[in-house]
Amino acid sequence: MAPDPDSADDGIQVGRKNMWTGGVNVSLPLVVPSLWKNIQMSKVDLEIAVEQSRSSKIDLTHQVKKAFYSILLAKDSYDLFRETYATDSLNLVNIKNKFEQGVVSEYDVITADVRLKSIIPNILQSESMLKIAELQLKMLMGIDSELPVEIVGSLSDYEKWMFEAIVPSDDNLIGNSDLKQFDLQAMQAENAYEMQKLQRLPTLTSSFNYSYISQNNDFKFNTYRWDPYSVVGVTLAIPLFSGGQRYHNIKQSEIQLYQLQEQRHNLKRGLQLSVKNSVELINKSIEQVVAAESSVQQAKKGYEITQKRYETGAGTIVDLNAAALAVTNAELQYRNAIYDYLASKADLEKTLGYDI
Repeated sequence: MAPDPDSADDGIQVGRKNMWTGGVNVSLPLVVPSLWKNIQMSKVDLEIAVEQSRSSKIDLTHQVKKAFYSILLAKDSYDLFRETYATDSLNLVNIKNKFEQGVVSEYDVITADVRLKSIIPNILQSESMLKIAELQLKMLMGIDSELPVEIVGSLSDYEKWMFEAIVPSDDNLIGNSDLKQFDLQAMQAENAYEMQKLQRLPTLTSSFNYSYISQNNDFKFNTYRWDPYSVVGVTLAIPLFSGGQRYHNIKQSEIQLYQLQEQRHNLKRGLQLSVKNSVELINKSIEQVVAAESSVQQAKKGYEITQKRYETGAGTIVDLNAAALAVTNAELQYRNAIYDYLASKADLEKTLGYDI
């Protein structure tokens, strides 16, 4: 039978109207050099995260130490001014009694009263500093600001430890967290550089496919015939040309590595300078503590002598006030010297990454 000329242009239909496919495709890299390097980079990422956590702990410890030392300094200053105020109050009472007896002049009473009132601003200022230091410590430690805290000890308790502590004389930075993080970042950049070079190498990948196929003209799924088939293959990919992109990326990585090397040198020099400055400040503070302690003893002795001279009429109220002021200044210098030592020691411990 001859074909109909009118329908010859429609062609011949082959197959079924619907085709359904379902299956599993598994791909396994056999030789992928860049993947190995990527695994190493993930390991370095984990080490960086751990070191960043350690750095945060060191920084918080440093802040808490300095906040606590600030509290001790403010507390000692407050106690010193309160003690001075109590002593001068008794002196004022004695001078008033002597004035009523006609032993001393009114000028002595006025001078003693002015000295007593001049201490009040120092008391208020040191009290305010103490409250601010306590709030800062509570904030750092996550304590409610309304919760009362008890500060135990004083700066003088740390004096004996000053001479027992072994201050390192070298600039060993093996425990410095900033330098460790920088080295890990440089290692990550080195891995990225190596991975860029490995992009030029061929890769070998195996694959496995298992599927079912069914072709039908209707949608009666329960009557479908499903035909399985599977494919196993190996793919070898050889990078031939990328328009110079890989070469450009490698050069960029080399420049980055050089910059990181120079930055590390600058960072290490800065840290070494910080260590030397902290050690110098520690040694200087120890000398100041020794000198200030001797000055306190001499000032107290001078005050006792001046007080006896004033009681016998050989001295004046001006001499007595000057001697009392010398004792107060010597006490403040002594406590400030201990605080400077502790603050410099805390800075050094932060730079070194361990307690000394």
